[in-house]
Parts: sequence; C-alpha cells; structure tokens
Amino acid sequence: MTMTTGDIGPSRDRELEVLIDVGKALSSTLDLKEILQLVMHRLGMLFPVSHRAILILDIDADDLCYEVVSGIRADALFHNRVKKGRSVPGWIAMHGEVVFVEDVYKDSRFDKEYSLVILEGDRSVLGVPLKYKNHLVGVIELANPDPAPFLSITARETLSAVASLVAAAIDGARSYSRLQHMVIVDELTGLYNASYLLDFIGNEIERALRYKTPLSLIFIDLDFFKKVNDSHGHLVGSRMITEVGLLLKANIRKSDIAARYGGDEFVLVLPNTGKDGAKVLAGNLRRVVAEHDFLVAEGCFIKVTASFGISSFPEDGDSKLTVLQNADKAMYMAKQGGRNMVCCI
Repeated sequence: MTMTTGDIGPSRDRELEVLIDVGKALSSTLDLKEILQLVMHRLGMLFPVSHRAILILDIDADDLCYEVVSGIRADALFHNRVKKGRSVPGWIAMHGEVVFVEDVYKDSRFDKEYSLVILEGDRSVLGVPLKYKNHLVGVIELANPDPAPFLSITARETLSAVASLVAAAIDGARSYSRLQHMVIVDELTGLYNASYLLDFIGNEIERALRYKTPLSLIFIDLDFFKKVNDSHGHLVGSRMITEVGLLLKANIRKSDIAARYGGDEFVLVLPNTGKDGAKVLAGNLRRVVAEHDFLVAEGCFIKVTASFGISSFPEDGDSKLTVLQNADKAMYMAKQGGRNMVCCI
C-alpha cells in the first residue's frame, strides 16, 4: 500500500465543507435508495474519478452487491455481486480496512483477471469499509486510470469520514424500513395486514376515479377451518394459514396485493380489474386451493376448500368500507350456497 503525502486531493476546508454537506443531505431522508444517490452525487463532486460505486452487504448471502455505480461500466456492474475476499471491495469486506492501491494489477492480494473485468483500465483504487458500531454494512469503491486523486492522506481521511456518516445513515434507513415492514405486514403470513389493506383500497379507489379504471376485491374465507384446529391443533392451523397465504400470493399478479384480514380470512385487491376478470381469478384460485395438499412437509396432507366473494368499484360501493363489506357479503353468499364456490354481490 502506497502512503504518499501531498497536496493533491481535497483540502481540509473542502473536507469540512463536504462533510457538513453530506451530513445535511443524509439527515433529510430515511430512504436507502435516496441516501445512496445523494452520497454518489457528493462523491462525484469530491472525487471526479472515472469509477465510483457503493456496495451493500447482503447479510443472508454473505456477499456484496453493487447498489449504486457511476462511470462507463455502471450498467454492467449494477446489482453485480462480489464474494468476500475477491477483488478490492471483497478484500475490504473481509478485512475491514481502508485500501489504496496504485496499480491493482500488480497487487498479489487481488485477482488480476477479475479486476480486469470489473475495473478495466482503472488501475488505481481507493476503497473504504462502511462500518456502523463495528459491523460492516458495505464498501465505497473509487477507481481511476492514475492515482493522482487518491495520493493525499487528506483524500483518504475525507473518504473515511464520509463513510462513517454513510454507514450510520444506512443503518438508520434499514431500521426504519424494518419498522415500516412490521407496521404493515402480518407476522404469521408475511402478507399485508388489515390496516394497510384499508389504506391501499382507499388509494386505489382514488386512482380508479382519477383514471376511470376498474377495481375489484376478492374476499376469501377457508371452509370448516375449525376442524383443522380441532383435529391437528392450533400450531398446525397457524402453519396452514401461512401456507394458504403463500399460495395466494404466488398466484396473483405483481400489481395485485394479498392481505390477511384476520383469522382464516384473506382479501385480494385487484387494480385495473373488472368483475369478469376477478371472477376468472377467483375461479382459478378456488381450484388451486381445493387441489393443494397442505403441510406435506409435516406429513399431514391436509385438504381444505375456500369460499370466495367478489365486489367491484364503483358498482358495488362508493367507498373502501362499502366495497370491502360487499365482498364480505358475497363471500357469505358462497358459504350459504354450499361453500367451495365463488359469488358476486
């Protein structure tokens, strides 16, 4: 590692100015994507080099992902993954140290062929770990054909100071995201909860009014679910509700949402879908549920059916509550008609 002092790079005054600017910018949002974009913009002002990137640690996969990239290889590298120990950011992630390399192709620590693919002609690299409370959250990687922008100690100190601010902001954004997730998601199924459902229906009704598009709801209730609890116990019943939720989510469009309304009741919201389209989907889902063997991994092979009720906006109600109530009424019509069927209000 070359340690050269010189006047190339940001001055102390410039460092302080940038740190204040970065701090103000990061305090303005809790959205992770916005944070990364803001940092990338500030890094461009401070280090006008040919390659800038922020990689975020994926804890589950134990590797790094290029989340924001600036330079001619941005499209190729975006969401590309780097294993710990491989290339400069991978080495930084493994060792938790700042790295400055004047010529990455001559440094035995790094895979030359892999560096050629990632960096191409950018031989000089400066990288710093993003750490919060001694835990790695990511890496900032800068690269350039010549080492001039990275030679001063001030440059490295400035980037390290920026990295500390960024790491804290990333941790805060993740904590906020987890809190939001807990507020809107049903813990048992991973589907949206009833509170979020009502807000979503209200927003979609406003959208339907604005753009004059259809909107439909499907209310679903499992048939004789009490027998499952009585025969197999409540733990098996809870696992079955989870599996039903996964099955419903796997068989709807990305634009639709599935929510657990309560107990063994589920609601699907179908934007840009009229009653005829909702009937088709409900019919398909009725067959999928009836033909599915539940809790096979537990050795249970439980069969269950469900009753489906459909309502549409605006013909079946002019508010989120009336549309939802009418879907519920239609579901009870299916119950009264013999269960395992689809009814419309």
